Amino acid sequence: MTRTIDLTAGTLHIEDRVSNVGASTVTADYAHHPALGGDLLDGRVTVRTGARVFVNDWNAGVVGIPAGQSLRWPPSNEMDLTDVDEHDRRAFGWLEDFDSPWAEVRNATTGLGVRLEWDGRTMPYAWYWRELGSSKGWPWFGRGRVLAIEPSSTQASGADRRSTLTIPAGECVAMSVRMTALHVDLYL
Repeated sequence: MTRTIDLTAGTLHIEDRVSNVGASTVTADYAHHPALGGDLLDGRVTVRTGARVFVNDWNAGVVGIPAGQSLRWPPSNEMDLTDVDEHDRRAFGWLEDFDSPWAEVRNATTGLGVRLEWDGRTMPYAWYWRELGSSKGWPWFGRGRVLAIEPSSTQASGADRRSTLTIPAGECVAMSVRMTALHVDLYL
């Protein structure tokens, strides 16, 4: 694997080139793990994405939603997963069925924000999880304040979990992720 990292004018661009030097086709799990915290999560925070579906994780999903259940994004039920202001909640699952592979986390209180864009051909899913102080035991001990949207070649869990990334023998696949800082004038 070769990774190229570029930071220009508020945009972090990461491109990975994964080569299969073997004699057989391989299928691999591949994900990026951008996790956000600090001042970005203090105040009125919203998440928007190009996803049309959220799937609740089979093992550690949203309490009150059946494991593996698919919901329209943003959900129309009482648990609005686009609103991360509810500090006593946690969530884990994945986003899928993107019209375009992107996500934005915006804080209307502080004016901070980020936009994440990625290669949806190789990473058609994005693991979505947040921990905002609700897990009292290990590893957070009530102090975790993290929101992550993680582009991935696989769903997070479940019996149908599979990777969409296949690399034929002797070939190379390129994948990229961009994260751009947003400024307060974008909220007006």
